[in-house]
Amino acid sequence: MKKILLKASIFALAVTLIAVSGSLVYSTTMVKRNLADLTKMAEVIFVGKMIGASDGLLNGRLPYTEYTFEVLESLKGDLPATQGPFGARSTYRYRQLGLLKPRDMGNGKTLALTGKNIGGLPLYKNGETALVFLGKPSPQTGLRTTVGLMQGKFMIENGRAANAINNAGLFEGMNVPQSGTKLSNAEKAMMSQKAGAVDAKTLIETVKRAVKDQIFE
Repeated sequence: MKKILLKASIFALAVTLIAVSGSLVYSTTMVKRNLADLTKMAEVIFVGKMIGASDGLLNGRLPYTEYTFEVLESLKGDLPATQGPFGARSTYRYRQLGLLKPRDMGNGKTLALTGKNIGGLPLYKNGETALVFLGKPSPQTGLRTTVGLMQGKFMIENGRAANAINNAGLFEGMNVPQSGTKLSNAEKAMMSQKAGAVDAKTLIETVKRAVKDQIFE
């Protein structure tokens, strides 16, 4: 797959950590992922409303932000969409590298490693609805992020869905088995797009089929 070198530093499971005047610098690359890759590689896929965010330092040194989502629909990973006798929405949390805002470390230094200045990481706004493809957590830290970094988070607004690179290449290089699988007209139209927002309902239903029936090779 084509590799895109990012100007800003990015977090991944394998990173280079450098201490520079009390700040942290992470460096790696981002690999282009299509919808088949996102679906296969994700451990958890869900549609959720971001309802809270807090930050902290893991073991007193590794900055993270914890996002809390109201689960609207679980596509992979069996997250409960409701809980309790009255059907209240369940919540799901995950932690990703970077603070919400720079933090005074109390020693004359400021930790400025925020999600905003780590290029490639997905960013969330309170109250927004998103389709999220989460990779596995790091066994060392428990931190995780979306598959393909910014490519694995789709903001849903006015019935349309798009990731941070406007779905560029989302359907490139995808193969559908000739036998036993038929795409709907809506799916065919969606997959013919080179870039741009797509119908959110069609995208979600396609991901459901891909998880259940493995419709992509």
